[in-house]
Amino acid sequence: MKHEPISIAMSDGTRLAGFFVSPPEHGPHPLVILAPGSGGLSITLDWEQDNFFLYKSITETLVNEGRSVLLLDKRGVGQSEGDWRTQSFFGRAADIRDMALIMKERPDVISERLSIAGHSQGGWIVQLAGALYPQFFSSVLSLAGPACSVTEQIIDDTASRLIQSRAAFLLPLVPVWGSLLKGYYALKRTSYLGRIIAYDARPYLAVLRLPAYYVFAENDALVPVSRNVPLMKALTEAAESSVIITIIPAVNHAFARAGRYESWDTITPKADDAFLEELRRYCQWEARHSCSL
Repeated sequence: MKHEPISIAMSDGTRLAGFFVSPPEHGPHPLVILAPGSGGLSITLDWEQDNFFLYKSITETLVNEGRSVLLLDKRGVGQSEGDWRTQSFFGRAADIRDMALIMKERPDVISERLSIAGHSQGGWIVQLAGALYPQFFSSVLSLAGPACSVTEQIIDDTASRLIQSRAAFLLPLVPVWGSLLKGYYALKRTSYLGRIIAYDARPYLAVLRLPAYYVFAENDALVPVSRNVPLMKALTEAAESSVIITIIPAVNHAFARAGRYESWDTITPKADDAFLEELRRYCQWEARHSCSL
């Protein structure tokens, strides 16, 4: 596969850097724009360190299925300019739109088949981008992307951490703590959490009309299926386009085989084969169901 360093200017002039990875065969090829999750780690780590694997695994699987993949670090990460901590989810979604506007002009990209994919917080971002800017995308792939609000996801994550640390007796206090946290950061809107704490995926999932493929992890402690899968089914029940909701068994948030509360010290840092096979099924589904742009 071909691995091209790339830098793209967003509409405000900020340049985001990363890679454009494409099949060795002469194109054009369908494109998937891959949105990273939360935090400030670079996607390049997946090609530099063995314990980082998810983005590389996703990219290689999609490219082997005939797709090109664009991976750009968020603002202020790696070689990208700016600061992701000053962005809301709406700002990140606008960056995905800007990437699409640039990439669809490339002769090696099939502009009518430009999909967006994201893991974890990146799932939230591509759901939102698909709802706000459907004219630019042909399908959405959400990988362990929550269907709930940021506050609810923080509550779920906190509850899981308490269980892992054998402090489950504190669980009744977690919803109260979550409400207090939301109220506090609602007053601190210039902080990063203040910019995202009020976000709720529900209204955007309810109006998302693009073909959408939602993949969840059975043992996900950060985005538990018990909350998010029933909610996703309810929110997408009236969808006009094809919707797939699937759960990969016996894997954690990073789609590595693990128990729900298992420590990374005992987990093999490798994407599970069942997850990679699901990505292949997504590619077959996308070829049939993508909207024409």
